[in-house]
Amino acid sequence: MERPALVGNRMVKGESKAAAMPINKVICRCNRVTKEAILVAVQKNGLTTVEQIKTCTKASSSCGGCKPLVADLLSLIQSEQFVKDNHLKPFCSCTSLTEEEAVKEMQLRGLTTVQEVRAVLKWENATGCPTCTPAIQYYLSMIDPQYVDKQANMQGNINTNIGEQICKCDWHSAPQIAECLQMKFESLLTPYPIKIDIFPCMHNVAVPVTEDIGLIGIDRGWEIYVGGSSGHVPRSGKLLCISVTKEEAIEIVSGFIQYYRETANYRERTWQWLERAGLIHVREVLFDDELRQQLLKRLREDESIRKKRVGVHD
Repeated sequence: MERPALVGNRMVKGESKAAAMPINKVICRCNRVTKEAILVAVQKNGLTTVEQIKTCTKASSSCGGCKPLVADLLSLIQSEQFVKDNHLKPFCSCTSLTEEEAVKEMQLRGLTTVQEVRAVLKWENATGCPTCTPAIQYYLSMIDPQYVDKQANMQGNINTNIGEQICKCDWHSAPQIAECLQMKFESLLTPYPIKIDIFPCMHNVAVPVTEDIGLIGIDRGWEIYVGGSSGHVPRSGKLLCISVTKEEAIEIVSGFIQYYRETANYRERTWQWLERAGLIHVREVLFDDELRQQLLKRLREDESIRKKRVGVHD
């Protein structure tokens, strides 16, 4: 089964010339120094000036024509945007490949085990590390749902809660939605554990929705919020859409989670993914009937494989 690219939507508005360059682009032609070489040197050696980069990598040490580009790249690395955007960041200290490049190579080369990934992609650390090992396991399982690594944590991590406050507005749809979503995602891997809150009515909402997904019952259906966080710095979820029926709500939430599973980086929170991908883009995908049904089809296929793996029958 052909699956979509796992790491995507990397374009950033107003990005610099250095940011737009491929990671393997030669920046200093005189000394054949690539963007990747400069990036790795800056990160590993804590370089903070163009002169330090020149001494360490020889970039801009000959004709000097690339000095503005080297300075542009250094400014990019030191910017807040660089911290938010992982597409220039090496996967981990075991390799100079970016996460996106590693995943792409895993797909193109048909790599099927963690050991194979490390060997074929020439990991500097042949045994891996706590950063890359679980990430590789996750990506292998997303590329091929049949993948099972004995050391991979294949347990489910979805946490679905229903607002506890009871009032006369409550009805039975909330527990039905919660049960359905719990069954769908309890054993499927996600980039980061997802928390879902379901409030049967507005009277149950004491605070803004601050979980990954929140559903609030209203007079004409369900309001669906996404990208919240109840962490150290709480974030309110953004309104994704309003659905009329519980079936529509389940379909939209399921499509949202599956798209997040397929395109987010490992350990990337839903709010971080939404900032990178854009809420409008996610809406466009989910509101396109054909694209949404493709997501749901792949989700059902993953569910079926998971049920066979753990011996669960419909």
